[in-house]
Amino acid sequence: MVDWEPLFTILTNHLYEMGVSITEVMHFPAHLVVILSRSATDETRLPCKVGNMHVVYYYEYEMKRPATPQSLCEAEPILRNQVELKRLTPIKGRKTGEFIYIGSSGTGFIEGSFKVTSFQFHNGQWVFTIWVYMGHDATEDLPSPVYGCAIWTSDGDVLGFVRHAPRRGMMKDWCAGIAADKFIDRGFKIVDTAN
Repeated sequence: MVDWEPLFTILTNHLYEMGVSITEVMHFPAHLVVILSRSATDETRLPCKVGNMHVVYYYEYEMKRPATPQSLCEAEPILRNQVELKRLTPIKGRKTGEFIYIGSSGTGFIEGSFKVTSFQFHNGQWVFTIWVYMGHDATEDLPSPVYGCAIWTSDGDVLGFVRHAPRRGMMKDWCAGIAADKFIDRGFKIVDTAN
């Protein structure tokens, strides 16, 4: 995954100067997706390219995010047949398309593919986010809730923690999680409490 944070900063600063309110910027391999917070935004004023990348705009209501923040903390998740979760790993520098896993005592295992990173505006700050594609109609079989579950690789590297998995809307069958980078920056580590 290329470091696109400078491009994010340029775009968000430009939109801020224009008075355009946004809630998220997503980085796909060939384009950016910007989520506008207000449907009254005049799209004809918005840039269609930034740094040689096309920019596509959607509105927040099209995202179909949960209306209230979701959370789930499991004191001692029991994951059967799971690779030992070894370390929090930055998402920056990872390959898109890498297979990942999500699981908890309530969900069993869900396999997906790391596809996109984004910055989501939440509680007054931009949060680095990982988006995982779980497969066609995957959210139909997804128990509720999965929020807070680890997102990890087959090597046991934890890339993030699930924030929400839309059951409808443009990101249906995708799962968004807070990237481990946020936790690493704050000094968190994975600790083996079994010993």
